[in-house]
Amino acid sequence: MSKEAERCITTGRHEKEISEKMIDLRSVAISLKSRTHEF
Repeated sequence: MSKEAERCITTGRHEKEISEKMIDLRSVAISLKSRTHEF
């Protein structure tokens, strides 16, 4: 395994985690919005 390939895999995994966190944040925001109708 080359360093470049290893870096690609680790950054890919990191990006996946970030996108999953973003999805979680978005779903939390949506549930808060549906609970409070002031938005």
